[in-house]
Formats: sequence, structure tokens, C-alpha cells
Amino acid sequence: MLVLAFYGLRDGAPAVLRHMKGGVWSTRLLPELHEDEIGRPDEVRDRILAGKMAYRPIRYRVQTLTVPPTREALREARELVRSNKNWRLTPPVFPRPKLWSRLNKTRSAAEVRKIADSIRRKYPGLASVLYSHVEDFLAAKKLHNYPRSNRPGSDDKRAQFFSKVLAGLRLGIAPATATKRLAHAFLPDSKTMIVRSLEEGASGVFKVSQKGENR
Repeated sequence: MLVLAFYGLRDGAPAVLRHMKGGVWSTRLLPELHEDEIGRPDEVRDRILAGKMAYRPIRYRVQTLTVPPTREALREARELVRSNKNWRLTPPVFPRPKLWSRLNKTRSAAEVRKIADSIRRKYPGLASVLYSHVEDFLAAKKLHNYPRSNRPGSDDKRAQFFSKVLAGLRLGIAPATATKRLAHAFLPDSKTMIVRSLEEGASGVFKVSQKGENR
């Protein structure tokens, strides 16, 4: 998903641990909801706060873990990989907000190609389509539906707009047509992705000082 590459360019991405042999078992407690509580989070919250919620343990396999963005967590994740050959560590991607800002502001084809070259190692797919369709990418910024506001949410909207434009260009579809056809397509905002990556990851979060559990 191209929008994730744009978010990664601007905000970075956490390191990820992957288990190479089917994962390890873990346990999670799920609340046992009454039938009349389904779809009614306020009532669920009230019962939890009152200490009246019952929980059911479930067993599941953990295959990927997000590593919190701290030096201690990264150090212990590396130690786990060194001591256990079943785990592999994908290093974090550091944010490059200045490049993202230049990509938003530039009107120069040469500048876009320069940016594409500088991100090719981390984001080869994004770099390739930017480099190949630089003129169309710049022209898309002149469309009436390009998000020009400086409000907080507009930066995410620009990332989503660019991802729709480039997805269309990959298929030979003009930016105006692509953004119209994909106007109602769901793309996650960056806050949703950050919360999911740091609180849930794909299967969970690597726990510092509990390496023994992750065998």
C-alpha cells in the first residue's frame, strides 16, 4: 500500500521481530460480553470499570512483534535474535520529514527524481513509480481536489491523495480519473497506523526484559 510508504517517509516505522518457524504460543484475555452489550462500548466500559467483567483466556500464535522505539527495546530485540535463530529483526525506518516536505512543495521534475533516488533503498516501489511518472505526479498537484489546507489532518490527506494518484498511474489511469474512482476507497490515517503498530503490531508488542517468553 503506497500510503504506508508515504507515512513511513514522513513518520518512520518501528522495528519488527518475525518468528521464522510458525510463531510462539501466547495467551490473551478476552472479555466475555453479554448479548445486549455487543456494539455498545459504553456499557462494556462501565462493567469493566465496576470490576464485574469476566474474561476468557485464549491461546494464539505470535509470529510478528513490533519493537517499541526505545534503545533498551532495540538492544534486547537484537540480543533475542543473537540467542535464538528462530527470530529475525527488521530494523526501524527512521523518519525523513524534510524529504516529505520537499516532495509536497516542489514543482520541479528534477527535484522529484532526486527525492525518488534518495528513497529507493527503503521504498523501491514508491521510488520507481515516482521516477517513471514524475510529470503526471506534478500535474496532479494542480487538480481541484488536491488537499492544499495546512490543517493538521491535511498532511494525511495529501499522502492518501498521492497514493491514489500513483496507484492509478501504475495502471495507466490519469490522476483525475484515479482520484475520482478511488474517492471513497478506505485508506488508514497515520494515527491509526501508529497506534496499531505500537500497541498491537501484527501479533503483539515485544516486551522488554521478558525475552525468555519469546522462544
